[in-house]
Amino acid sequence: PLDSGMVNDFVETKHGRATANYPLPQIKSVLEETYGVIVYQEQVMKIANILANYSLGDADILRRAMGKKIPEVMDKERVKFMAGAKENNIPEEKAKYIFDLMAKFAGYGFNKSHSAAYALISYQTAYLKAHYPAQFMAALLSCDMNNTDKVVRYISECRDHKIEILPPDINESYKDFTVIDDRIRFGLAAVKNVGGSALDSIIEEREENGQFTSLSDFCARVDSRRVNSRVIESLIKSGAFDSLGCKRSQLMASVDKAMEQAKAIQRDRQSGQMSLFAVAPDSHQGEMVAISMPDIPEWDEKQRLVFEKETVGFYITGHPLDDTIGEIKTIITEDIPNLTEVADEHAVRIGGLIKTCKRLKSKKGDPMAFITVEDTLESVEVIVFPDTYKRCQDVLSSTEPVIVEGYVQKDERGAKLIADKLFSLPEAREKFTELIKIRLDSEQMTRQRLNALKKILYQFHGSCPLLLTLHFSGKGEVDIDVMKDLTIRPCRELSTLVEQTLGYPALDYRKRPVELQSRKKWNGKNGKNNKNGMRAN
Repeated sequence: PLDSGMVNDFVETKHGRATANYPLPQIKSVLEETYGVIVYQEQVMKIANILANYSLGDADILRRAMGKKIPEVMDKERVKFMAGAKENNIPEEKAKYIFDLMAKFAGYGFNKSHSAAYALISYQTAYLKAHYPAQFMAALLSCDMNNTDKVVRYISECRDHKIEILPPDINESYKDFTVIDDRIRFGLAAVKNVGGSALDSIIEEREENGQFTSLSDFCARVDSRRVNSRVIESLIKSGAFDSLGCKRSQLMASVDKAMEQAKAIQRDRQSGQMSLFAVAPDSHQGEMVAISMPDIPEWDEKQRLVFEKETVGFYITGHPLDDTIGEIKTIITEDIPNLTEVADEHAVRIGGLIKTCKRLKSKKGDPMAFITVEDTLESVEVIVFPDTYKRCQDVLSSTEPVIVEGYVQKDERGAKLIADKLFSLPEAREKFTELIKIRLDSEQMTRQRLNALKKILYQFHGSCPLLLTLHFSGKGEVDIDVMKDLTIRPCRELSTLVEQTLGYPALDYRKRPVELQSRKKWNGKNGKNNKNGMRAN
């Protein structure tokens, strides 16, 4: 178990930097190969056999009881173990310590063969990830292609390791994720509404007759019975046609026309008719029906990302929070993926976009809501009880980033959040910023920059205290006295202007702790059923 501290002991002893400690000399032979640490289930069984006279059959029952952590059985086994240890003249405190140590490790340990199998796979996959990171991540993405949460995490990890993720492409993508020049190309099977038959048709045609040159060329060459307009629209929305050099909006507006011409060509082929120019051996009927693209603007970024998520299940070329995630991180206390590690009932502040909002009635008939809030990596269910709903119902309809304060509640399905307050991002930034610190680099300060900074601070006058520090390279920093009435308003524009003026990231936001007004429990077993089959207290 990682929280036991024994991992460090194991590593230090293995490398000869520490000496192995054995609780009793009688069990040294059992723990010697693992440097005094209980690792395998067989070791638990053998210790019980040596110290407490357990038969190996009885020791296996003990091992199972410890693994399942059944209190009644554990209490019974503790009495038996202590009695056996007493017969062998083992000191009571030492016997109790060893039993508790065994129980802690048996709850997590594998048998030795199982450990060996996992160790081998761990070593192999670690090697592949270290030496072939793009190929390893591509294989991982392909394995979990239908698990959106995992794919989002893997893509985030790719970006952290500077592995570029390319959108799907009709001229490069295969069914699975593939590696091209150390960049990962999306698999076409990840695009919704594109079935296996359609994929086979596209890939077979491309490999037999070369890359597609235009939308009309694509429509004319693939089998329209297997690749219909719905498939093509999904591919366009996901970005699979971007390499053809047209706007996604133009391609989408041209699908019907391109499909009509393609069907006409395919009917002619099937009936044996040919155009006059098709007699020439080098001509290609698909190329002769190229259609002109309408002169229309491209979708804005928000619409582009919405379509990507609709067709792939997540954002590929960006995220709606890309411009604000830095600002959100200066306010929140936890990222959404970290909520699983937070203790039950712990107060937190999270931020993100409202992905879904289901409004319903409580047992008393008061309006409440279930919302899903997502950041760039994951989403969490947030329960908004009637009293919170009254104060925050306007925020529930927002398409802009929101900040939620509440406390974590855990059950067998994972972590959810009970909301206490919801705020828009600008409102939260002002409310939860306790202090703004601006660091001035002594080597880069000029009178011109200081005057420009002064103007900016007066421009963003507000209620938040300001701390200026002067940083000396290699010598630390000192605080600079500022007028008490020189307080400022925290916002993204302030951060941008200050950093543009000074030429480096200079702002540090100190956030206020979470203070909740009330605590309520959500219990699916009490109260009135809602539309989801859940109940409100």
